[in-house]
Amino acid sequence: CEFRRNFIKMREQLTHREAAGGGVFNIARTNHRGILVENSIGTKIIDNIIEGEGYRTNDVNRIYNGESGVVLYDSRNFEASNNIFRNMKHAFYPKGIHDGAPALVPGSFHHNRVENCELAHEFNAMASPVTTAREDEFFDIYQNIYVNNSLIFNIRPVGTTTGPQQWRFVNNTVFNSQPGFSIAGFNASSSVAGMQTMYRNNIFVGLDLAWDIYNGDYAASYGRADINYNRYFNVNAFYTVGNLSFGAWQALGQDLNSTVGDPSFVSGNTGDFRLQGTSPALNAGIDVLNLKGLGVNSQINLGAFVSPTQNEVIGIRGQ
Repeated sequence: CEFRRNFIKMREQLTHREAAGGGVFNIARTNHRGILVENSIGTKIIDNIIEGEGYRTNDVNRIYNGESGVVLYDSRNFEASNNIFRNMKHAFYPKGIHDGAPALVPGSFHHNRVENCELAHEFNAMASPVTTAREDEFFDIYQNIYVNNSLIFNIRPVGTTTGPQQWRFVNNTVFNSQPGFSIAGFNASSSVAGMQTMYRNNIFVGLDLAWDIYNGDYAASYGRADINYNRYFNVNAFYTVGNLSFGAWQALGQDLNSTVGDPSFVSGNTGDFRLQGTSPALNAGIDVLNLKGLGVNSQINLGAFVSPTQNEVIGIRGQ
C-alpha cells in the first residue's frame, strides 16, 4: 500500500469557554489522524504534505490540537520518506502494538521535514513481547530536518516488559527544540526498554535541554543507549537531573566523541541547513547505515546532508 503525493489538511474544532478570572481556550481533541496504518506490511508514505492547524495560545501556554500526521499500529516494513509534516501535535506516532502482533521493526523515517509540531515523534511499545523484535532489525530515523518543534522524541515504555527498542536516530538536523529528547519512565523493571538504541551523527542547535528524563532512572533510560558523534550548539543544558554541562554529561560516558560549537550552516535562519565548506561537521561522524555507500564505519558528515554535493532533497520532491 502506498500514499504518494497527497496534500492532507487536518481540521480541529475550537471552543472558547469562559472561566473565572477571564476566558481560556479549550481544544476539542478529536484524535484526528492524517494517515492511520494498521495491520500492514510494507506500507509507504512518500512525497506528501500533511498539515494540521497548529496551536492556540492562552496567556500562559501553547495548546496543540489533537492531530497526528501518521499513526502506526501492528505494522512492519513501514517507510515514510520525503514528506513535510507541520503544525500538529504528533508528526509520526508509532502508538503501539497488540499482544501477538509482530514488532514495529524493521521500518524507516527518512528525508522528511518536520516543522512546528509539539511532538515530532512519540514512541510507545515497539515490541510485545520483546522476543518479537530481532536484534538485527531496527527502526531507522535518518536524514530528517526538524525545525521549531517543542519536542523531538518522547519515548515511553508500556508495562514492565515492553517498551520502545531497536531504533537508530542518525544523521538528522534539529534546529530550535525545547527540549530535544525525553525518555520517560524507564526503570530497573523495564529491563528491555531502551535496548539497542542509537543517536549518532546528529546536529542539535538551539535546545533548551538536550536529554530529559521523567519518572525513571538514568541507568535504564540512557545507560544502554549509544549517544555519540553529535554536534551541539546553543544548548543550555545536556541532562535534566542537575542541568548538566557538556563536560558533566560526558563524564557519564555519553557523547565522548561529540563536540560543541557552531556547525556553520549555509544559512540556518533561512532554512538552509547544508554545511559550509569550512564547517567542523564535515566528515566528523562515523557512517552507521552506509548512507554514502562506502561501507559502515567510514567518515560521514554530521546532520542531514551527507553526500559530497549536499544535494539531497529533504521534504517533498518535484514541488
